[in-house]
Amino acid sequence: MTPRPIHTAPIAVGAHEEPIPVLLHCPDEGGWRRGAWLRSRYSNGVWCRQGWRLADDQAVELRPTQWLPSSALK
Repeated sequence: MTPRPIHTAPIAVGAHEEPIPVLLHCPDEGGWRRGAWLRSRYSNGVWCRQGWRLADDQAVELRPTQWLPSSALK
């Protein structure tokens, strides 16, 4: 499967939509990570601005350059 440009990645735009997890290529973070685009929000006493976030730890902001569907893991 060929990686796609990050500007084509799916994002949840509605306030009540669930984030859409994808595989993100993040050279600054050492390679491929599972993450999603999250809207700005206040959670657990912390303000998080919108951006790409690590799926397992949404406090970690990612700077991806490419993406693949999560199904590429299977």
